[in-house]
Amino acid sequence: MPNRESHGPALTRPRRGAAFLTGLGLLAAAAASSGVLAAHRLGHLAIPGCGVDSPCDRAASSSWGRIPILDWPLSHVGAASFGGLLVAWLLTRGRLTPSLRWLVRAGAAVSLLLIGVMLVEELLCPYCLATHVANVLFAALVELGPRADAHPSARPLAGAVLGCAAISTVLVLAESEARARNEEELAGSIRAIQAAGVASGAAEPEVSAAGSDSTSSVAGPANPKGFTGRYRLGPPRARIRIVMITDYGCPDCRNFEAQAMELARRPDVSLSIKHFPFCTDCNPTPGVRNLHPNSCWAARAAEAAGLLQGEAAFWKMHRWLFEHRGAFTDAELEAGLRELGFERDPFLAAMRSTETLQRVQADIREAVGLGLQATPMMFVNGVELRGWNADPLALRRGVEAAAAEPLSRGPEEDRPPSAAERNRQEAERILEDWRRASVLALPGREQPWTDVPGTASVRVTLFGDLLESGTAAADRVVRDALAARGDVRYEFRYFPLDQSCNSTLPRTIFPLACSAARAAEAAGVLGGIDAYWRMHVWITEHQREFSEATLRAAAPSLGLDPAELLAQMNRPEVARVVAGDAAAGQRIGIPEIPRVFVDGRLLARWSLPEQSILERVLEEASRRK
Repeated sequence: MPNRESHGPALTRPRRGAAFLTGLGLLAAAAASSGVLAAHRLGHLAIPGCGVDSPCDRAASSSWGRIPILDWPLSHVGAASFGGLLVAWLLTRGRLTPSLRWLVRAGAAVSLLLIGVMLVEELLCPYCLATHVANVLFAALVELGPRADAHPSARPLAGAVLGCAAISTVLVLAESEARARNEEELAGSIRAIQAAGVASGAAEPEVSAAGSDSTSSVAGPANPKGFTGRYRLGPPRARIRIVMITDYGCPDCRNFEAQAMELARRPDVSLSIKHFPFCTDCNPTPGVRNLHPNSCWAARAAEAAGLLQGEAAFWKMHRWLFEHRGAFTDAELEAGLRELGFERDPFLAAMRSTETLQRVQADIREAVGLGLQATPMMFVNGVELRGWNADPLALRRGVEAAAAEPLSRGPEEDRPPSAAERNRQEAERILEDWRRASVLALPGREQPWTDVPGTASVRVTLFGDLLESGTAAADRVVRDALAARGDVRYEFRYFPLDQSCNSTLPRTIFPLACSAARAAEAAGVLGGIDAYWRMHVWITEHQREFSEATLRAAAPSLGLDPAELLAQMNRPEVARVVAGDAAAGQRIGIPEIPRVFVDGRLLARWSLPEQSILERVLEEASRRK
């Protein structure tokens, strides 16, 4: 008996320890998944599978993606709640108090409900599923695990509340910043709409609203010289002209379409539609994914209705398609055709014709030329309404701004700038921002790994992480721009997103980033400047597969001995250089990477499509000397 009693605790401790570690892992997984979603929503992190109109995007923008009344994103609530529970779990060593257990049970019930909603609504966001599955498993673990003492301390609950409050505060501030950015962009669009009305020249006298029908227009294709769709609600000439580029499967498009249809009841508003289906069946635009597999057929169905029976039929089908979210089976379409008064066979023949395909693809080409990134893309009097996600009533605000326009005009007077023109305007703005930027005294470095003399007239400094894709892209742009110049000194400074050598970071993003920086620095120590740049370029081109094994394998082709390289990487002198660069970046307040400085002035963006911004900046910097 004494022996059995003495062995009892030794048998239970491993189980309790395993349960504690398992719970820790589940909570960390739930907190990380919801935190990633929160960062993605705030625009700080682009995550695979959560692009525009993806299941993640649709889940976040649905009524289930926010807390009612508070209007707070569910991802933010999850990140704060799981963070708070993680604190309590650590404080109790896995023995949650009764009050915390009830919170866990309530959370698990919510997770089960949301998993059911995702399955029914086909909103299968992998990060959401990971969060809720981890939460349900954690709740099961808590039910099976040890209970707290009869008189538990209040510390765990207080810790959970404080942890939750701290994370919530950070998210509130980040959300406010994101909303401010979007609101600033929307306010800029509103000002541009107002300015367009003031700057526009004389027009023909206004058409009296009393003599116009709010749904009248010339049937068939609209004036090809004007910016408008093939079919239009409202008068041919209007004070306020709305053009929407849309996708019948897009939730945001559906929300703003309802707002647009209501606004189109005004006698001074005209509304027209163009198509941009996120569907590879008809959309050949590079980078477009098959987010809405039926949206090409939906767009062609709308065009078939107009082709067969004119404008009124187009708008009937347009409304029906949005009511069905752009998705329909053959049986549902046939029922819809009967309901809307179309004959089945002629309609299907028209929908499958090359004419409807050509019309949809013409809209796609025009949208690409206008620089479309996401749907809806909305224009009021030829001015793009940007930042619309800052306000669910953004389109109404745009219309109210345009109402100051004194005259009714036709679509031929609306000429939105092309993507190329916008890029030129953006390039001028970036250049002006660089000119006005304060000159920072960037800390120097004993070995900058450049063969251009220190007396070179222009100095380019890039702070980045060799394993980060944006850094690799910026580094390529800089090196390409410098290839034909001899008056520019380029210095790459390490700012690894890895706490092991950049300790003030809130978290590690690339666990091998410090090793990558030390590998480049060690290569330079062993083989000089040429070896440094060979290693530098090799790492940026092999970011995903970078490891000690791949480094060993690649070293001979880079002119380096693998053993010597690894030994040099581990020398304290190399580690001090990397840590010194990171500390220098922290001192000047690097908020994100990559960060490019030309002569100490921040260059916020270094490239745009068809715009060599960096080359223009270098030329201007050189002329200033």
